[in-house]
Amino acid sequence: MLSILKYEIKQFLRRPIWIVLFIVSIIFCIVLPRENFTDIYDLPSMVYFVMCINLLYLFYGAEEARFEQRNYLDEQVRNLPYQNKYRLGKLLYWSLISFTYYLIFFVSILSYYLFYLQVGFALSTFQTTFVYTFFIWFIPFFFSTIIGYILYSLLPNISCYLLIIIVWFLIMPYNSMLGFIPTSLGAWLINGDPNITKVISVYDMEIMKVNRGYYVQRSFMLIILVCLYTLLTFNLKKVGRYSLVLLLLFSLCIPYFSPFVPQINNRQTNSNIGQKNFFTETVLLEKATDYTLNNYIFDINHHYSKHNLSYKVKINVSADNSDIQLALLDDFKVKDIKFNNKNVTYIHQDNIIALSLPELHGEITLTAETETYDAIAPTSYELIATTPWYPMNPKEALNPYKNGNVESYQINLSELSSVTTNLEIANDQKLQGEAYGPTILKGNYKEKDNYLYPYSVEIEEIQINKERVFNEIENINDRLAANLAPSCESVIVTTLYPAFSANPSECYLYKNEDINQSNNIFTNVYLNGGDTSLFEAIFNNVIEHESWQNYLKREYDEETITRITSYYKRLSEEQRTQLIQKWYKEMEGTVSAEQMIQDMEDKYAEG
Repeated sequence: MLSILKYEIKQFLRRPIWIVLFIVSIIFCIVLPRENFTDIYDLPSMVYFVMCINLLYLFYGAEEARFEQRNYLDEQVRNLPYQNKYRLGKLLYWSLISFTYYLIFFVSILSYYLFYLQVGFALSTFQTTFVYTFFIWFIPFFFSTIIGYILYSLLPNISCYLLIIIVWFLIMPYNSMLGFIPTSLGAWLINGDPNITKVISVYDMEIMKVNRGYYVQRSFMLIILVCLYTLLTFNLKKVGRYSLVLLLLFSLCIPYFSPFVPQINNRQTNSNIGQKNFFTETVLLEKATDYTLNNYIFDINHHYSKHNLSYKVKINVSADNSDIQLALLDDFKVKDIKFNNKNVTYIHQDNIIALSLPELHGEITLTAETETYDAIAPTSYELIATTPWYPMNPKEALNPYKNGNVESYQINLSELSSVTTNLEIANDQKLQGEAYGPTILKGNYKEKDNYLYPYSVEIEEIQINKERVFNEIENINDRLAANLAPSCESVIVTTLYPAFSANPSECYLYKNEDINQSNNIFTNVYLNGGDTSLFEAIFNNVIEHESWQNYLKREYDEETITRITSYYKRLSEEQRTQLIQKWYKEMEGTVSAEQMIQDMEDKYAEG
């Protein structure tokens, strides 16, 4: 085998064109995007350059097959007793060439960061970088060589190169950006990073993370390519060929049976993450929300694939009425609910669970799972206290700042690695403590003073964002004649929740301070739910905007719309402010169209 490798290396050195092309490609891949290099986590943004290297390796594999055919090596080898050994050696040689190129490329990139940009990084970051580039650079380079060889062996003419370009286009990450092949299938064919668009634009915590689906997908491609290469080049007996065909067919079933998939999203989700942390059109009954919950005991299992997570939670409940309503996002599908270990009937819709308790005091046991909640990814997740990813009182879900309660929590996690929380870490896999709801973050987060934030955000940016939020709260207080002032004892910066939210001890800010949070600060901190759409439109001075006019036409008759709009125009800014303060003080914004028209008429009559 060693002699075969030596022979192939000598053949490679006799064709210096490939040495030149490989060296030039490394230089171009460093020099051209150098302006965008600021941090080691920028490596995934080199996707287009890595795609070009993969095309180079496809052509290299095709040229290997062309070289064999032009020099009749294929016929010579077929007549030799060590044909299979030679073909196996060829695979090892390609892996050696690919790995050598990858190693030079990788070391060159790291050297550029360390010595030219003088960007340092920890050993753990080096390990993450190496694992990511090994799977996303080296293995695709090796696979591309085999694919190019197979394609030219099957179509040994100039048209093969056009076919190679088409195949390259379909199996590169560029296809995942455009979606020519459905994601559920395309992600298994992508010879690169299938999540490149998601991790760069949405999932900060998934950047350079190799999830379990990557291992399965790379194994899937390896089995297929090795089987095809073996069937094409090895001298096999009939039994051996049939066995390889069966193995090939079996490998094609892997995408359908694997519990892990490489892509973060395999379908369009309906996640509840948005400008409001919680919303429901269900009428909330005062009696049905008059209860207390305490002593939460969780068993949470993160499934390391897509948005999959499940949990079982036990809660002590004390109610004054047997019919109660719980808030739980529809993304979390309830499997069953028991009360004192006995099944109870329930209805879960519009983010509300309605159930009837056999007794007023006891223990609720609820099992739920999700495949669509966007705050969960294969190697990370963000579960924050102000969002009902777990059962809570709807009043608290609508406004955790005004209606939050301290409860005790004990949480058992399937894995505690890279987990940050607002609870105490008691021991392996267990969190416990008292809080206004549990916050569990899995990923690369930093802690400094009272700030908890992602690695990609600077502390100065957070402080600017916090100051801007407090200025906005002060402005809203002035307009409403209110005096709300979140303490923000702890500031937690999220990467996936664009809405500002707060409870009495914590504030949750979005990572990007450029996102306009004014409206959701108003909605999530000042309002308690109910139909506040008209009040919000008046407060934000958008009642005459086309989008709101279209909304009014769907909800009200023409006469009502005309009266609201006309009176709104006639009122002075001072009169509008007086009405806004009245509606907020007396009704917390849940003003009806009839009441609004009447108050506007009265205010206009006052002059």
